[in-house]
Amino acid sequence: MIGLSDLFHPRDEDTAKAIVAWWERRRLIYNILLAPYTFLVVLTMFLRAGGYDLTIIRVSAPLMFLVSAVFVVPANLWYIGGWLTELCAVKILRFAGRRTGPVLMMAGLVFSALFVPVVLIFFFPIG
Repeated sequence: MIGLSDLFHPRDEDTAKAIVAWWERRRLIYNILLAPYTFLVVLTMFLRAGGYDLTIIRVSAPLMFLVSAVFVVPANLWYIGGWLTELCAVKILRFAGRRTGPVLMMAGLVFSALFVPVVLIFFFPIG
């Protein structure tokens, strides 16, 4: 297993196996970063909707976990898009670069982090 400091460390080879392995070794850390963040965003939205009444946490906790899971599952599908994009860049477009994976990883984390609140605010406006 790798640590957080290794998350953006470039890979050593440009083989398809090395690219996929680089991404999959980092999936757990991606989920460890994304899941609590997603839950905090969902919790904030529930608290705002309930007028910051803390009893909403007790009443709505299962629903909050479900809503959080709804975002984490697709995020893992997008994660696959990261290594697919890198495979295409390296193998089809011949864009080789050891830093391609770390750059795509950072872009994916930012996209995932922005996606959750934007969707929640868009579909569940509080006003």
